[in-house]
Amino acid sequence: MNGYTFNWKDSLYSDTTKHDIGLIAHEVEKVYPELVTTDSVGIKKVYYYKLIPILIEALKDQQELIDNQDVLLKDYKNKLEFNEKVLNSVLIRLDELEGNKKKNK
Repeated sequence: MNGYTFNWKDSLYSDTTKHDIGLIAHEVEKVYPELVTTDSVGIKKVYYYKLIPILIEALKDQQELIDNQDVLLKDYKNKLEFNEKVLNSVLIRLDELEGNKKKNK
């Protein structure tokens, strides 16, 4: 489903303006058929208010994913900091060994 801006072809189905935003009923119907109705002349309409619980659940799922990624990111940062300390200590030790090697020659 995608959001669209559009201009109404017939002012019968719009309020006072011809420009509007919304969803395409056929797209919504493929995913959530219970959100779409067809009137007596064949015009499909979306019950936008029924999208609210769907969006709330999607936000909750998205937030859970973000929280899990945040935990992973913190773990990766901690591992990176640890690895940087280990690498620095190895480099210091290498410099010490190379310094001793030069003195012994």
